[in-house]
Amino acid sequence: MQPSGDGVESLWALRIDFVGQASVVVALGELRGGVPDYQPDNLLVIFDPDTASFYQVLDASESSWGRDLHL
Repeated sequence: MQPSGDGVESLWALRIDFVGQASVVVALGELRGGVPDYQPDNLLVIFDPDTASFYQVLDASESSWGRDLHL
């Protein structure tokens, strides 16, 4: 999640974990020079956990890898 100017948080990245399989992150962004960069009009799909852990937008409290939610 990332804060917006009106105090409401908005989703900028989502990690999907598959049971017994790999994870994938879908985030707002694009690759620039092979490096993820925030771009709110594009979607970036990240398959590498290290890359997803590195990628973070300025105002977000966590990287695109995020944290586990147990629903």
